[in-house]
Amino acid sequence: MFTDKDIKQIENNGMKVADIERQLDYFREGIPNIRLVRPALVGDGIEVVDDENEEKLVNSYEALKTGCRPLKFIPASGAASRMFKDLFEAEAYLRHNEEKAGLYLEGHPLVRSFFDDLEEYPFYFDLKEKARGKHLDFDLMIKEKKYHAILELLLFEEGLNYGNLPKALLKFHAYGQLSRTAFEEHFAETMDYLSDEDEEVRLHFTISPEYRQSFEQLAAELSDVYAEDRGTRINVEFSEQQSDTNTIAVDLNNEPYRNNDGQLVFRPGGHGALLGNLAKVDSAMVFIGNIDNIAPEESRLFKVRYKKLLGGFLLDRVKTSHALLDRLEQGERGDGLRSDVTDFIRQISDQEAAALGNMTNDAFNSKAYDFLNRPVRVCGMVENVGEPGGGPFWVSDKSGNVSRQIVERSQVDTGDYQQDEIIRSSTHFNPVDMVCYINDHKGKPFDLFAFRDPDLGFITKKSINGKDIKALELPGLWNGSMAGWITYFLDMPLSTFTPVKTVFDLLRPEHR
Repeated sequence: MFTDKDIKQIENNGMKVADIERQLDYFREGIPNIRLVRPALVGDGIEVVDDENEEKLVNSYEALKTGCRPLKFIPASGAASRMFKDLFEAEAYLRHNEEKAGLYLEGHPLVRSFFDDLEEYPFYFDLKEKARGKHLDFDLMIKEKKYHAILELLLFEEGLNYGNLPKALLKFHAYGQLSRTAFEEHFAETMDYLSDEDEEVRLHFTISPEYRQSFEQLAAELSDVYAEDRGTRINVEFSEQQSDTNTIAVDLNNEPYRNNDGQLVFRPGGHGALLGNLAKVDSAMVFIGNIDNIAPEESRLFKVRYKKLLGGFLLDRVKTSHALLDRLEQGERGDGLRSDVTDFIRQISDQEAAALGNMTNDAFNSKAYDFLNRPVRVCGMVENVGEPGGGPFWVSDKSGNVSRQIVERSQVDTGDYQQDEIIRSSTHFNPVDMVCYINDHKGKPFDLFAFRDPDLGFITKKSINGKDIKALELPGLWNGSMAGWITYFLDMPLSTFTPVKTVFDLLRPEHR
């Protein structure tokens, strides 16, 4: 199928021909649907921590975190274009029909509210400053309803370029005439729960290479400020999605799509491509969160407490698990060990605990050791209020093993009535608020790729130069990439979830 020129292109991108051929097989054969057993609910897969134990776990986190060198891992390469979808559409219309602006706004109340409340947005003063630099009177632009000119100033490169910048570099919250980007707010938040006994805070952002200089400059400025004001050193790491994680694009007949020069076309493999970035961090304990799920200063301490709760829950489970792994490895035998191990594993999987019951001591120790010797994650779950994204479910794999998994609707055959009913009866949602332990009980980092299920990717429809294509996303970072991990779901207040998916979300009460 591939010419010598194709093979050279594949290998120059750090890829293997066999991997590309396997990707083509996914397009032709389809990706198997996930088989849901039941939703994970409070009391059946989702755990609730009462007030007394909450305080204990928060204190446990404070006591145990230092030896883990905790780090916050934040995917931050995504452009903000989707955030401004409605405003882009308005700009395209008003560019040629400004005389019909009033009628257009009547039919698009969100866009109308944007102009009505423009002074409330955290980037308002930046817009005024940009206008001043271009010798424009911004107040007069608003008064004369120069809507198209205002949108141009906001969205495009001649202005603030918000329609193309990474979401991390957009102003999210205003404090008087000062404002902070999402990037800055993550600095401020992590100061309150990641700082260790050496007064060091560690963050890792995955970024697009074209914006590395902007990120590095802002990080250096913020690090100097916090070092001076709070005596805290901030260690900021950046990494980029590697080209060898891109996947091949195909046409609607599942044949490799080629550009006008006849070259194969590859596309970014989605957030699952960041598994390699995560695997390289020098930390046992990693918090993972979305760049846009961040709160302003006034409500930060509330969210920070629940970050500590997640961390304490994780470290409590890991401490017990590692102690049991040490006992198993040392060859301990007897009813005491069997009881302790079985009781602990039952908290993760009733099925696995039951399977251990009739095994001989040697078989028991081997099976239990393999089951416990895996990366661990604790995922915060909030009440489902209709936000897009994955949810918590009990899932059966090809071997019939049942485990907790985060599942996207697109991974399920919703044409199957029973599967659709399971999705509909789910009560919670995954806001990508989790903490992971990625070292084993000897302190050695796990090979995270050994716990990924390669069959849990996604096929999506895209467009290139007006032509429809299919694209393949690798198993999602918190979906198939973590399929083989020990997973806990923890019930969290909905108020810990403060996303910004559209520009209008910046005026939600939780962001003001």
